[in-house]
Amino acid sequence: MRTLVSLVCLLHFVPVSASDDCGNDILDLLQRPNPDMMKLLAKLEENIEGLKAEVTELRAGSQAAVPTPGVPKNNSLFQGCRTRSSRKLATNQASAQKRHTAEEHHGQNLTQASSQGSRLGVLPSCPGSNLLLKKYGATSFTTSCCAESGLYCAGCARADSQSCLECAGGFLSREGKCISCADSAGWTNVDGKTCVQLAAPNDCNDVKSRGKSSNEACCKCGGGIVSPTPFTYPSVHLALGSAVHVSPSARTASRYSLNEGCELVDHGLTMDGATGIVTASADRPQNGAFSINCAVTAHQAPGVSYETAMRIGMDYLSFGAPVLFFSGSTTKTAQKAAGQWKDFSVMCAPTLHWLQVNSATGDLSRSAASGASGAVGTEDTTVGGQDGGICIVKAQHSAPNDDSREQGMTCEYCRDCSFCTVPADLTSRLSSSTLTDSVVVPDIYFFNNFSNVAAGSKFCTRCVGYLFIKWRGYYNFYIISNDGSRTYLDGQLVLDKAGCGVGQRSEEEVWLEAGYHDLEVQMCSGGGNQVLQLSYYGPDTDHVRIPIPQFALFHAAFTERQARFVALALQPWTALTYKMAAVSVTLGEQLPLLNLEEPTQQGLLKPSFFKVSCSSTPSLKYDFDDLLSMGLVEGYPVLEVTPEGSIAVSPVPALSAVFDSLPGTGSDRKRISLACSIWGAFPDLASLEPIKASLQLTLLDDICWVKKRVAKNYTVISMNSEAALYHAA
Repeated sequence: MRTLVSLVCLLHFVPVSASDDCGNDILDLLQRPNPDMMKLLAKLEENIEGLKAEVTELRAGSQAAVPTPGVPKNNSLFQGCRTRSSRKLATNQASAQKRHTAEEHHGQNLTQASSQGSRLGVLPSCPGSNLLLKKYGATSFTTSCCAESGLYCAGCARADSQSCLECAGGFLSREGKCISCADSAGWTNVDGKTCVQLAAPNDCNDVKSRGKSSNEACCKCGGGIVSPTPFTYPSVHLALGSAVHVSPSARTASRYSLNEGCELVDHGLTMDGATGIVTASADRPQNGAFSINCAVTAHQAPGVSYETAMRIGMDYLSFGAPVLFFSGSTTKTAQKAAGQWKDFSVMCAPTLHWLQVNSATGDLSRSAASGASGAVGTEDTTVGGQDGGICIVKAQHSAPNDDSREQGMTCEYCRDCSFCTVPADLTSRLSSSTLTDSVVVPDIYFFNNFSNVAAGSKFCTRCVGYLFIKWRGYYNFYIISNDGSRTYLDGQLVLDKAGCGVGQRSEEEVWLEAGYHDLEVQMCSGGGNQVLQLSYYGPDTDHVRIPIPQFALFHAAFTERQARFVALALQPWTALTYKMAAVSVTLGEQLPLLNLEEPTQQGLLKPSFFKVSCSSTPSLKYDFDDLLSMGLVEGYPVLEVTPEGSIAVSPVPALSAVFDSLPGTGSDRKRISLACSIWGAFPDLASLEPIKASLQLTLLDDICWVKKRVAKNYTVISMNSEAALYHAA
């Protein structure tokens, strides 16, 4: 009936307001024209003499009424503009900018203003193994925590300690979980409502429309097309002997499986088939460094599964992850297997002047040093191109219970230490001192002959190694030092000489079993003669006091270990910038891409995920589907965000159903205004708050109305619920 009404009106120029036999005014707001009728109108415009002036007014959107005698004064609206073609060319945008009608205001809306992002901050952390959830609103950004083991975390934007309070875009709540579900494309019920417009459960039924019922076509009614929910495992690099607990982010299923070639069990690791969490078995063999790559499948529902890669590596030396971000005074702690470690060094390509390693602990930090900087590409393209390099940290390591020992004691010297009494924090002072070195000495029997130490100078030393006991029994120990000294045996303090000057201390009847015993001797010299002599008495000496001989002193044999990683200087974007802060688009039209402008400075970390959150006027349901990167109004696509952050604005023609449901706006074109925030989120490793830009998006109906007077006499020939149909007398 709608097409017939439009056809009669176009052919006869019927006024849409007249009086019926009862004297009542009838208002017929003609709706969207059929494309064939528009072609017919164009034909009539070319051939009908005398209508050229009126057609010109219609195209210009004139609001002026043409006074004609004999026509009632109650003016009415008449369709006065045609659908614009869905061209992508910039000429479409340029022609819009040249118009200065009160209706569109393109000259003002499409300004060259840049939208600056919010102030950059650090994301909060969740306690324990909880997951951090992020909700991107139309104006603000919030976070919440979700239990790692909770099935409700996946696809959730906001949660409490027990349940999801709000699912993310593209997900909906079903049976206590957020599932990824898409409504059947193009489906409407018999009343013309889309799935988004249904009021569940009242509108959910088995009535077929277009071959499907709402219970089959719509997610909110229990139907729709359910797709797998993506999840990931972090790439984990741990030190041998560390606790292993690697969980999926987030848990999406109650059943997980591994590929046949997965080598978890070969290295004493296992996976919980219900949660997907990987842990170490209690009797895990320590058979050296390894790296495994497994495929894990989460079986989320019958016929719905998702597979992802899991990488776990363990080595003697590690820093927790293959990619390390450094910002400010951030320190990355070295994870080390048990044993003695020393002589840490770092080398990177390209050279990183800002990366430092503590030679004693292996901890990494970023300094303020400057210099030429390079970049490195990574497997994860979201962090590629940053200022950084591929680095290797090397160190000497002696494993515990290692039978490979060599004769002599290892001594560290601190040449900028000056004490009479050995300080309690001597070990840390040796680590932080810049004037230290390490040598192997044959015994602990010195008199002004310390290696590389000038006579009379001030210094401190710490010698570590092992004392070998052949025969078990009671032993006495003696030390002479100038100045203070301390001696530890198997971690216990046995000799303590404090204060300045030469002195002797002794300890009687220390029971020692046969074998190797940890031995550590500390000493400080405040100047003068430099004396340190350690002797003992017992079964191994035939109960005669003698200096501990060289054949009884050993130190661990060291092996070079190394850790390889990518180090990146964290310099993120601080704002999102687009050339346009406001745009208008007509239904069925596609605007040129709104491109994200790159900063002029190179090597900055770009957001890896973009999302557009909007509020609508009039109040309509707007969603952003995180999986499709698409913004929808009442379920109809209106914009899409590319992985690079560009925005394609192209409201689909089917959105006309939403415009038709909106109340009339007089002689103005119907419009939907979206006040949006464009969010840019950084990779999780960076732990940075997102940045944003603002965008005002106006969606215009593809028809408009002008007031016209037509001098004709009409009679009503038919009526329906939508409008009155008239025929010229």
